[in-house]
Amino acid sequence: MLKERRPRSVNAAAQWLAVHAPELYVRREGEPLGEQSIRKRLPVEIGDGLPVPDAPQHRIAWRPSERKGGASEIDLEQGRLL
Repeated sequence: MLKERRPRSVNAAAQWLAVHAPELYVRREGEPLGEQSIRKRLPVEIGDGLPVPDAPQHRIAWRPSERKGGASEIDLEQGRLL
């Protein structure tokens, strides 16, 4: 997802995941979650960062918006996980 375009807003990331990787976010019944549910989970799941398997010098990071009412972003950051 981040190889296509970065940074991504949390909204755009949720849309991409719902279409391209619905198996990552499923309900207990096995049905895929909707974009809104995925959007709510992303910042929590990313937390302080996620490793990038093919680029160990990077991590996937979530950043809250610096503008009031702006969208949060997901992007790659240099550095190892804490």
